[in-house]
Amino acid sequence: DTPEFALDSNGTSIGVGQSGNIDVTVTNTRDVTLTDIEAQLFASSPISTDDDTAFIAELGPGESETITFSVSADGGAIEKTYPVSLDFQYDEPDGDTKLSDSYSEPIEVTESDSGGGSPLVLVGGLVLVLVLAVGGYMRFR
Repeated sequence: DTPEFALDSNGTSIGVGQSGNIDVTVTNTRDVTLTDIEAQLFASSPISTDDDTAFIAELGPGESETITFSVSADGGAIEKTYPVSLDFQYDEPDGDTKLSDSYSEPIEVTESDSGGGSPLVLVGGLVLVLVLAVGGYMRFR
């Protein structure tokens, strides 16, 4: 049994602690038109989504459409590739409603590009310099 769809997410990546979109191009691999295609995205920690459904009205044989989901990588994520899975409920030409197998798509979690160091690191460094300066002053006084 051949899969109903071919998927391509084109190498989605998001930074640690950040949100972004995953665009998935869905292609109908069957030789009939499929309608009322409801896509559902499933993510597990450290990837999450608050936008997990998409809809395609109709896909003819060989036709493609791109759907978009919003995803986030929590601050505790490490830099690596995580899977999300999708499945589809759709109607066949005879009116039967079917549920597809699950499809996996990769999301690469990359280093957050927040620019510069953490404010806590900067404050901690400043406090350390002040303590050393005051301690040095008191010692030689």
